[in-house]
Amino acid sequence: MKVSIEKIIVILLACIIISVSDDTKVFADTLEFDVQTDVPVDKVWQITFSSFVSKESLHNKIFVTDEDGNTYNPNYVVEKDGTTVSVLPPNDQYDAGKMYTLNVSSDTKSVYDEILEQDATMTFMTSEPSYANIVVNKNVLDVSSIELASGEVYIPFGEPEQQAETFIVPKNIYSIGDIIKMEPNDEFTSGFMRKIVSIEEHNGQVHAKTIFPTLDEVFSELDMNTTFALTSDRLVKMELEDRVVLASNDISQGWEFGLIDYLSTIEGQAYGVTGSIKLDALSFTMDFDKRKITTGPHQFKIDAIVTSSLSIEPQVKLPLQKLYKQLLPKDEINLGTFTYVLPYGFTVQLHAGVTVRPSIMVGGTMAYTNTTEFTLGALYENKNFKGIKKFDNRNDFAKTIVGGGKVEVGPRFTVEAGFLTLGIANMHNDFGAYAKIEQHYDIEDNLGACLVREAGVFYKMSLEIPPLKKFKVSSFPLAGTELPLITKNECQLVEKIAFTNQTLTATSDEVEQVQVKVNWKDVVTAQTSKMDITELVEYTTSDDRIRVSKTGKVSVEEAAQPYTATITAMYQYNNKTYTALINVKVEPEVVTASDFIEYLKSDGVPKGYSVIEVNEYALTGQKTKEIIALFYNEYEEQTLVQAYSYDTNTAQWQPTYSTYLSGNAKFYDSGSVMNNVREQVIIGVNPGQSASFILLGSKDGKSIQMLIDESSSYYYHGYPQIKNNTVRVCESSQGKQFTWNGSSFKKEDVLCNPEASEIKPDDIVIRYSIDEDGNITSNYPNEHVFLINDVQKIHFIRENIGMIERILTYDYGAYQIIPDLYNFEQAYIYYIEYIH
Repeated sequence: MKVSIEKIIVILLACIIISVSDDTKVFADTLEFDVQTDVPVDKVWQITFSSFVSKESLHNKIFVTDEDGNTYNPNYVVEKDGTTVSVLPPNDQYDAGKMYTLNVSSDTKSVYDEILEQDATMTFMTSEPSYANIVVNKNVLDVSSIELASGEVYIPFGEPEQQAETFIVPKNIYSIGDIIKMEPNDEFTSGFMRKIVSIEEHNGQVHAKTIFPTLDEVFSELDMNTTFALTSDRLVKMELEDRVVLASNDISQGWEFGLIDYLSTIEGQAYGVTGSIKLDALSFTMDFDKRKITTGPHQFKIDAIVTSSLSIEPQVKLPLQKLYKQLLPKDEINLGTFTYVLPYGFTVQLHAGVTVRPSIMVGGTMAYTNTTEFTLGALYENKNFKGIKKFDNRNDFAKTIVGGGKVEVGPRFTVEAGFLTLGIANMHNDFGAYAKIEQHYDIEDNLGACLVREAGVFYKMSLEIPPLKKFKVSSFPLAGTELPLITKNECQLVEKIAFTNQTLTATSDEVEQVQVKVNWKDVVTAQTSKMDITELVEYTTSDDRIRVSKTGKVSVEEAAQPYTATITAMYQYNNKTYTALINVKVEPEVVTASDFIEYLKSDGVPKGYSVIEVNEYALTGQKTKEIIALFYNEYEEQTLVQAYSYDTNTAQWQPTYSTYLSGNAKFYDSGSVMNNVREQVIIGVNPGQSASFILLGSKDGKSIQMLIDESSSYYYHGYPQIKNNTVRVCESSQGKQFTWNGSSFKKEDVLCNPEASEIKPDDIVIRYSIDEDGNITSNYPNEHVFLINDVQKIHFIRENIGMIERILTYDYGAYQIIPDLYNFEQAYIYYIEYIH
């Protein structure tokens, strides 16, 4: 049976990774499956989810692909536990010796609508069936019983052409060159195949001396595939090197070898090598696919899981400079040699070792076109140079041109596995120091050229398969890392700098903050990033009234009018200057009405005055009300009435009207008497005494005027007020009423009697009139006595307009109407007695 090169590679790769169990949880934490080998063709895979899987979501979500790209949708069963899915092989079984991949799509769901974070895949290779199609040479003769010569003992195994037993054979039956074959039995536990090399007669017996034959002496045709487990009972010989020990006496689970301070000398310097190598699940497979074994070659495959953990501990400083100038000879650390026995006495010998090989790589990479990337260089190893070249076709357009060089120097440790003289696989562990320099030129964004310098330590692990050298694909990288210790990366280039906002609105009463960021591009990785450079740039402004601190704080001088300007940020990097602009709109300071009122009550009081009261009124009906302030000058005994309006052009409060009133004025009343949204306010002096007043408002909704001027009038016991859409001021029972006629206020006399709604049915109503001579006419005679209870009230109703009177109330229970304010001779008096 032929085994493809790709399969051999995968098999050998599988030999050096740690295998995992078949059951893997894939919901909570998606795990990668390791490559599985030697899988039975009727294998039923079981996938265990971390939650109850939705059976409906599994449709076409679990599938198998083979090495030829064919896709199969196998049958599956959701087990009773709800979390396990058994995947049956397509068409009842897989093809033998073939590579498959089991896939679980990421949109598989649980019953709780949980989904896989990513696709889950596992690659596996089915086992070859064990079979044997054997044709032995004609000189191979089966024996069912045979006797050992006197003094001879059974030798169960040996190497080809090694001397074996002497047997007693029948006379004239066997010839020199014949091979006798015995199946395993109680006496010959492993059976045997022996080649007769001499026949002699001793004391009447025919003695045949034998040796161990070679394979081609036994078989003329051989087509077989058989795997032998290399267990401890088949281990017949173990020869460990000095300072190499078994890490465990229990070798049933594999062989683990430890290096105990294994000293090695390199250029006169001592190095201590410590660590361990473990071989698990060893098996030996013979796969002959040639009918004529004499034509060879034959395939022998050793399967094992190899785990290595090695470290080198120099006793002195690592002589890197010396290693660079004079490379070291090969220095091998052998672990040991192991011999295993197979049926019929054949043996297999394995060896393992660690090889220290200094190496240095000098070369570089170049990439320019949109299709090809290539690497050229040389590797010096074991005192020989060999070329390095690599071509990589790419479909994407190149973003950079890059060239440079790299130097690596350090030891190599190699874990070798082989059969007899045939090298099967070498696992190299390289580590040491490196230094590199690269020049990159960005052609994607035309950012220019840059250099990257780097030095540090490295570790690499690779797999080498010597039999594949003729195919020029014998080495495969497995893992590796570099730890930079010194880095100078000049390839962090600036794409642009920019303010985070395109515009900024600023006022003189607040400090604004701007932020500037730079867009970086790493030319090496083509990755982009942003960084705050607000405090790393220099700022200039197009207007001196705007100032910007080093931390990006913007302040402006007080402005009467709004204006615009620009702020420029300049950033110096790699001898280049990058700039960014932001437009600034400066607004005058906005002073709210409440703030301005507080200002008028403190710093806004005119010199020589004190504040009486400040209020807001919608005199013009505008959105922003006017502010009226009353300031009193005690020395002049006068009140300054000052009105302020908000100017939207300057965003300032401006004085728009002022007047003076004699005495200490107050706000009497406010309201609307003009049948619109505008307000009017009554400001007067001496309310309730000899009152005088003015009415402020606006006729046109723009400017403030004095609508009523009664500042020179005196209303006895008057109290001006806005009532029923009029302005009214009363003196006792009569007064003046001002009514808006659309263009001005009409002044007329009015009686100030109680409202009808104020009079209750049981109340006493005294109706009276006074003529021009002071005579009183009333519905109750003078000196009338009223008997009333506690809830009754007395109301006076004046029925004519004329002479002004006073109505006095006495504590002893009397009311008196006095004509002309002081005419007591014609006065009426009424007495009150309360009924309890």
